Amino acid sequence: MLIRVTPGGPYLVSGGVPLTHGSDVVPTGEVYTLCRCGGSSRKPFCDSTHRRIGVDDDGTADGPGCDPGTDAGPGIEVHDAGPLAVTGVVLQHADGSTAPHGRYALCRCGASRTKPFCDGGHCSP
Repeated sequence: MLIRVTPGGPYLVSGGVPLTHGSDVVPTGEVYTLCRCGGSSRKPFCDSTHRRIGVDDDGTADGPGCDPGTDAGPGIEVHDAGPLAVTGVVLQHADGSTAPHGRYALCRCGASRTKPFCDGGHCSP
């Protein structure tokens, strides 16, 4: 199970990572893409809006990183007006480096200054 950060594009999720929204399981395939620019009309999924609006992000890590201390099973939880909460899935940056597969919050609004990680920028006016 892997989440790959693509430069200026979506998160590419592979390996059948479970996706939930609240208590609902969101149907996905073995491989799917999640929006990280905030502009998709199909959130949480990518609709390629990033190509039209232009996303300035090279797909490498910046910011707080991951908390490796978790026993939770693998999965991604979509938070309304908030980040993607990830547990137990390896994060691969565009440069090929990986982050621990503990727990971390990924930006999905495009406003974070610590992309791909959430810094709470979605809360700012």
